[in-house]
Amino acid sequence: MSAPTASAAVREVIGDLEAALKHAITHQPRSLQQRLGPSEIGSECDRQLGYRLAGVPRVNPYLPWLAYIGTAMHAQLAGDLSGRVLPNGARVLVEQKVGVGRIGNDDIDGTSDIYIGAADGRTGIVFDWKLVGKTPLQYYRVHGPGPRYRVQVHTYGYGFRRRGLPVTDVGIGFLPRSQEFVHRHWWYEPYDEQIALNAIKRADAIATAITTAGPALLPLLRTAEAECAYCPWFRPGSRDLTRSCPGAGALLTSLSALI
Repeated sequence: MSAPTASAAVREVIGDLEAALKHAITHQPRSLQQRLGPSEIGSECDRQLGYRLAGVPRVNPYLPWLAYIGTAMHAQLAGDLSGRVLPNGARVLVEQKVGVGRIGNDDIDGTSDIYIGAADGRTGIVFDWKLVGKTPLQYYRVHGPGPRYRVQVHTYGYGFRRRGLPVTDVGIGFLPRSQEFVHRHWWYEPYDEQIALNAIKRADAIATAITTAGPALLPLLRTAEAECAYCPWFRPGSRDLTRSCPGAGALLTSLSALI
């Protein structure tokens, strides 16, 4: 059975609905955020951090639909868990803004998904939610979260410590986007403040170098292919590396051709 032919009115409505959705996706706070945050300082790519810190306009036209879905999921979980006290007396704090220090000339903060403080005041656990597809969920189950997510949750932990709250452990709840809840995966480890401090120090060093050398420094910064796909500054074939990047793989290919 062939699909029915849409009338002009239906096509117009579909176009208007899609335009409204695209506007909502690209204008949510996460999409409009200008300052570096804890979710970014763990990026394996120095150049990506450099573009962000230098204020280079984004060039990658991809629409962050999956991030939009994740934001909606976070809002639902925050509403479901806000103000809850667990059976052991632990209190649950959701969507807490925490400051983590300065990078360059900016005070850096971020919003932690969930903090659980024990009733005895000695134990505190920071969790972050990640809504992921089947393949990445399988990867995280075997290999752990990778540098970006790991740095992010330890940095939130550091933010709570700066507020005077105890932090003993950090973790990530990997929730299935295309499977049932039974496939969820919890990753966790003891809180390590040095992980956060090292990441902040690295980002601050890049910010300082850019302030000193200007955009000319950007092409010299180290890249990481794992960060390319969703990078706001990824542009295949780019030759002006002060504005966009062709990808780490492309750079390696170009260098090989010169050898």
